[in-house]
Amino acid sequence: MSETLINEVTAYNFYTSLGFDNFKYTPVVGKSGGSVVLWNSNIDLEVISADKNVIHCRIHQLVFQDWDLLCVYGPPNHNQRNKFWDNFSQYCAHLINLWCIMGDLNAIKDIREKSGGNMKRNPANTEFKNFVQDRVLIDMGFDGPAFTWTNGAINEKPIFERLDRAMCTPGWFFIFQNNGVLHLARISNDHAPILINTNRTSKRRQKHSNKFESFWVDHPAFHDVVHNSWNSSQNNTIFKISCLVEDLNKWSKEVFGNIFRAVEDTKEKLLQVQKEAHIRDTRTQKNELCSKIENLNSMQQKYYEKRSKVKWIPNTDKNIRAFHLSIIHRKKKNQISVIKLADGNWSTEPNEIVNSLVKHLSELFKRDPDGEKYLLWLKLILILIRKVMIKYTWFLLRRKFG
Repeated sequence: MSETLINEVTAYNFYTSLGFDNFKYTPVVGKSGGSVVLWNSNIDLEVISADKNVIHCRIHQLVFQDWDLLCVYGPPNHNQRNKFWDNFSQYCAHLINLWCIMGDLNAIKDIREKSGGNMKRNPANTEFKNFVQDRVLIDMGFDGPAFTWTNGAINEKPIFERLDRAMCTPGWFFIFQNNGVLHLARISNDHAPILINTNRTSKRRQKHSNKFESFWVDHPAFHDVVHNSWNSSQNNTIFKISCLVEDLNKWSKEVFGNIFRAVEDTKEKLLQVQKEAHIRDTRTQKNELCSKIENLNSMQQKYYEKRSKVKWIPNTDKNIRAFHLSIIHRKKKNQISVIKLADGNWSTEPNEIVNSLVKHLSELFKRDPDGEKYLLWLKLILILIRKVMIKYTWFLLRRKFG
């Protein structure tokens, strides 16, 4: 917690009464500041250092590697911010572990993170932006209200800003792919609490999507599969395409299967072969397995390259991790994992999210006397788009296979 405003005299008794097994706090300085980290004994947490702005913690884990949590209270005074973020950036440059930063940073990256008040760019945020860029940090995003702080003005238009946030290194983001950040409701405070979950699971069932994989065309049997599927039916083009999609997916499952599991299985076989290298001649078998792993890695690269939507990475770059990280980040941004219901409450339940969206759109069409007309136009546009795509697909197939 940041900006607790609890002094040294009452801090110990107050934090003890909260029911946690352990805590580390820094007292209030003047009329601002004060931070505390509270944890139970089932969390193996070590406090590395603590001052008025940063409590540096290290989380020891049995399964994953240790990682650092930096709980930050950014200076509220504009003339102190740039110096703090410059010094803090140098401090973080020497961190060895993966790390995550969270707290009341009292700084914004972009003017879009502010509403109301003076909308000119604040030079006091310059070093904060440099810190994010120099340390290659990923903004973990959020679900809930867009702004976490307000000045609570009544007689004039209030000011809103996103001063509280969570960011992490790419390595941390890669390890905790199911992370989630929630902006909770502000209650008797000008700041909204933020909640980080390192393993936020979703109950929504992932729907299988039929996508054309670019590595299919490298297989010698691909041409025959397409040719046989297309000529097996005398029906219209739409039916032919539907059959082709079904046949390609069936063929892909039989020939390629799960390429990610195949890599791990092949590596396990290679490990067993290398264990027997001193007993028998395994050179041919080893070369075959290494070649298979190389081919599977190439497939993975094309798989991630297609889904990452990243255009600037050259084709020669085999850094699959970079593509994978881009996909994870893009997937999180595209998900609707929380929604504000009609009664003003926020919900993260998948069924409630779906029902709320359906109800909202249905009511829009009911209120609009021309809603049915717009719906018919929408259906017509979708039909036209589908026909264009079918013709384009037919053109590509004829161009490819004659």
